[in-house]
Amino acid sequence: MPSLQKVKDLIHQIRSCKTAALERDLVNRECAKIRDTLSLEHNDVRHINVAKLLYIFMLGYPAHFGQMECLKLISSNSFTDKKIGYLGSSLLLDERQDVHLLLTNSIKKEFNHTSQYVVGLALSTLGCILSAEMGRDLATEVEKLFSHKHSYVRKKAALCAVRIVSKDGDLAENFKSSVKKLLSDRNHGVVLGGVTLGTVICQKRPEFLEELRPNVSHLVKLMRTLLQTTHAPDHDVQGVTDPFLQVNILTFLRILGKGDEKSTESMNDILAQVATNTDSGRNVGNAVLYETVRTIMEIQAEKGLRVLAINILGRFLLNSDKNIRYVALNTLLKSVHTADGPAIQRHRTTVLDCLKDPDISIRRRAVELCFALITKDNIETLLTEILALLETAPEELKMYVVSNIFLPIERYAPTDEWHICTVLDLLRTAGGYIRDDQVSSIISLFASHPEQHPVIAAKLYRVVREDASLQPVVQVSVWCLGEFGEVLTTLEHKIEEVDVISTLNELMHSTLLNSMSKIFTFNSLMKLSVRLKQQSSIDSIRSILGDYTNNMDAELQQRAVEYCILFKQYDHMRANLLEEIPLKSTDENRPTEEPSLDVQSTKTVPPPSANQDVDTLLGTFGSSEPVPESTAAVNGLDSSSILLGILGDSDSVMSSTTRGHAVQGNDLDSILGLTSASVSQIPSITAYEKKDIIITFNFEKNPTTPGSFQIKMKAKNTAFVEITSFLFQAAVPKGFEIKMDQPDSNFIPAQSQIEQLMTIFNPNMDPVKMLIKLSYVTNGASIEDQAQVSNFPPELTN
Repeated sequence: MPSLQKVKDLIHQIRSCKTAALERDLVNRECAKIRDTLSLEHNDVRHINVAKLLYIFMLGYPAHFGQMECLKLISSNSFTDKKIGYLGSSLLLDERQDVHLLLTNSIKKEFNHTSQYVVGLALSTLGCILSAEMGRDLATEVEKLFSHKHSYVRKKAALCAVRIVSKDGDLAENFKSSVKKLLSDRNHGVVLGGVTLGTVICQKRPEFLEELRPNVSHLVKLMRTLLQTTHAPDHDVQGVTDPFLQVNILTFLRILGKGDEKSTESMNDILAQVATNTDSGRNVGNAVLYETVRTIMEIQAEKGLRVLAINILGRFLLNSDKNIRYVALNTLLKSVHTADGPAIQRHRTTVLDCLKDPDISIRRRAVELCFALITKDNIETLLTEILALLETAPEELKMYVVSNIFLPIERYAPTDEWHICTVLDLLRTAGGYIRDDQVSSIISLFASHPEQHPVIAAKLYRVVREDASLQPVVQVSVWCLGEFGEVLTTLEHKIEEVDVISTLNELMHSTLLNSMSKIFTFNSLMKLSVRLKQQSSIDSIRSILGDYTNNMDAELQQRAVEYCILFKQYDHMRANLLEEIPLKSTDENRPTEEPSLDVQSTKTVPPPSANQDVDTLLGTFGSSEPVPESTAAVNGLDSSSILLGILGDSDSVMSSTTRGHAVQGNDLDSILGLTSASVSQIPSITAYEKKDIIITFNFEKNPTTPGSFQIKMKAKNTAFVEITSFLFQAAVPKGFEIKMDQPDSNFIPAQSQIEQLMTIFNPNMDPVKMLIKLSYVTNGASIEDQAQVSNFPPELTN
């Protein structure tokens, strides 16, 4: 037998390589030697060769030719060989390779081995490379090991069962009856495995919750024992007895107690004891307290206990650890819209202090919580702090704040004067981050308050004189100067007409402004030509406009030519054409509460069950013959390509895709002045309600086309964070046609909604069914979901 290099010598040589090329050369030579040695079938050194291969594999080099050698080591009687063999199998094999199925019989045989450590190796390897097939073959054998005489094996078996249930939820049936046995074990490791197993079973198979709820009393007893144990050297961590077991028990209690009043009552006392007796001076105690708070919030515990949980989170906000402050803000944000809102308001000052935290993630969560805490009583205090944050906030935080700040300002503004002054401060502080749709809203706000026009015009004039680089600020400022800029000449410290015109002329020549801002300025100059009184000012404006009749910008040139013609040929009409825009009612600028739906006419569709998938819909719709190509393509996609993404079958149903446009303020009916008597009395339905999105359908039949009706889809964002990349898709059965309006935007601001019109053609008057799919991005997370809608009103087919 040739001399064999030791593993530590190989490691030393590889680490001594100066370059990657030298390392690759050394590894290739060593792999060649290992292949030669393995081909000689020297059993005494096989484990050394496999150990070297494992090190080479961990460096990122291919070593899969050693897979069969691992199986040979497992069949050896030597514990050293078995240890290396099982380690190699865990690293080199996975469920995607058929070779791992050869291990099934070997592992099953090892379960009966006399050594607990060999059985533990087999269980650990099974957990690492488990596939659904291996789980079904070995689930019964793993369950038998729950009664093994060694606690080490029982613990390994419980953890392996967790992996089996996680891989295939149907196998939970084999282990649900064994949870109680594991929870009754005296060994903490076995109990921890039993708690984890019960948690996974409840998550994978919610229908087993009722069978596992009798364990609540035993779990409460376990928690009480852990709290009363004062000296346990084997399990003590910084003064807390087995915090890992406590956290997992609390998680299991949260799942079992959610929605069950009896279970909740039985765990109220122990949760209060944990919340009051756990030391929060160390991170271990904070982990237990945080899990206790989550459990209290989830199970809808009694009011006093929930206030105690909120107070714990308030103490977390004062902690010096950033992670603890972050999770506290997250938890408070989830609870602020529940009945605990008043309790959270008491910690408002602490939340405001988090706005000054140097960590950007904490400031972001603090801002979100501040928006959620805003009411008509505290808006002045909170908005002052938020506006102060904008002075030093980074760009991405400014964008978020500006996108979400207008809704609470409009909803809770105490006075019109405060409303306008706050918006003016926002323009000065972060005007460059205002969206185009918000520019229109601000202009409408300023125009509808003529008593504030002198203040608005003076402040905007100063802002645009100081900094003309922010496009939204310039657009708002020049619009207001053009509409009511003449008030500047009547102020106590009046501004001369020539100065106003000179300022606008400088903006026209600025290289910092884009074409749209210059068009705003152009229109402002034209409107001032009928508002200013001095003839010299009018002549100056006419001269400025004339300079742009040969401008390279086609849009500016066209407007200049048109305005010059207006001066020359239609000067008698100029005053009437450029008169002030009629004022909107102040009430129209205020956001109104969302119109509530009639309880008797609204039906809520429950979330689809796990086994209700697209195949159910296809089976309901029947045949999958090709559909006539009468449905128009949307967004450049034909119906078959869209359906391929929704249903996986391009010939089954008709489909359309849309991205709705954001609607701010009142809905379309109130804008058009329609009343309930002018639309069809078909009841509305809630087609989808989940994950901060509520989708409702309002219907109106077309009296001129039998079988045709229109659906107004409203997607409301109930969260206090914006939704981007919103995509709505709909599919109907064969025999139907669906047409949707072209998309306008995919952005839904916080607490706002989008609308989209759909037209359904049902010539056969069949019962209406629809499959909807939506995807969007919120808080940086991409979410996709789908649902089947089948509760359409019968009036649609009458």
